[in-house]
Amino acid sequence: SAEDSRYGSTPMSIIRVTAPGARFVVGTPEGDRPIDFDPERVVLLRGRALGHAGSRVFLAISPWGTQGVVDLGGCAGKFAVASRAAGAPELRRIPQRRRP
Repeated sequence: SAEDSRYGSTPMSIIRVTAPGARFVVGTPEGDRPIDFDPERVVLLRGRALGHAGSRVFLAISPWGTQGVVDLGGCAGKFAVASRAAGAPELRRIPQRRRP
């Protein structure tokens, strides 16, 4: 419906920031210690919001929750998206910085 599309976004692109088979480690004085972490469990997405040509949307979605930013561009506002694994994402406005 028109109501639904007003709040939707254009198709999102998946961002890959690790190579297949990448390992995560913690450096210690005794050497690197592997971390049991699968980067494929975190999906990074970017795109634009419908009706806002200069907008930017970034979302990180995982079993542990959702984090992201929706920047509508110009004076239209910037919003933070956050949730914990069991809850629905919350959207809150990020105050604009005042320039001196």
